[in-house]
Amino acid sequence: MANYLTSGKNNFYVEIDGHKFANFISVSEIKGTAQVIHDIGGQDKIARKIPTKVTYEDITFVRNADPNDMELKNWFKTVIDNKVERKSMSIVIMDQGFNEKRFNMYECFPSHHSISSLNSQETGALQEVITVAFENGEWA
Repeated sequence: MANYLTSGKNNFYVEIDGHKFANFISVSEIKGTAQVIHDIGGQDKIARKIPTKVTYEDITFVRNADPNDMELKNWFKTVIDNKVERKSMSIVIMDQGFNEKRFNMYECFPSHHSISSLNSQETGALQEVITVAFENGEWA
């Protein structure tokens, strides 16, 4: 029987074009959906379900903002300027034995970028949020 090592929700990092970013504090769920068609052809009375097109929902990444780090802001600016830079990204999750499992995303581009609201009566870190659209993904 194989050893079963769970992965904590807090033991991850993100790579963008091979550059490691350990400062992301949250990542939204990874969700892919296959469209299903019902084939009722022939003499069979039972409709067969056939998977077709697979789509992935956009993923939202949150990190504590660093005013000197312009990488995500500049990447979103390529969308604004209509000169979209598509990149590869990975969400790397580590189990208790520090074994890595990756969800690789391809043809990524930012579809949303924001900085958290400001309030002089609150404390806490300023946060940067980026939502990324991608065409294909795989677990590796």
